[in-house]
Amino acid sequence: MPDKAGFFPEFYWSREKAEEYDSKRSIMRTQHEMTQEASNLIQMKGGSLVCDVGCGTGFSMSVLEKKFEVIGIDISIHMLRIAKKKGHIVVCGDFTRMPFKDKVFDSIVSISTLQWARGYIKVAYEFKRVTKGKSVVQFYPSTEKEFDVAVDAFRDAGFGGFLVTIGKGKKQKKYVVLQPRP
Repeated sequence: MPDKAGFFPEFYWSREKAEEYDSKRSIMRTQHEMTQEASNLIQMKGGSLVCDVGCGTGFSMSVLEKKFEVIGIDISIHMLRIAKKKGHIVVCGDFTRMPFKDKVFDSIVSISTLQWARGYIKVAYEFKRVTKGKSVVQFYPSTEKEFDVAVDAFRDAGFGGFLVTIGKGKKQKKYVVLQPRP
């Protein structure tokens, strides 16, 4: 069941599920690859402050921290405990009510996470509130219509941007590159 914010976090709420996820090297490799591609797309200066939204156990943070200052946010305390043990700076919270000041981040990177949210418009407005620069979102919508709904939510929240598709067939990944409009 989704929580009040429309999330389906229970999949990773158990310690066992979080540990199982973190042990999968194939997931880690895929996350690293997608995060590197996303990092290239945002073209931020080294040392910029980036928020990894839906950071999980820290797979993407490991890549981002090579170039940026990074804070991760996730709703699963069990995932965050693993990320923290790896030395990452993490905060527990959901995407619709992020506990950060306005315009604190230079960028947001969110890899393989947005599909867990169903309140896309709330998420989009929070992204707009906490970031001042270009951001990248990659996720796995269940349908093309769901993808369009998410993209429209970001547009409604005040983002311009474009879609980048890398790969073909089952290996195809779509990244939504978001640029806040004034």
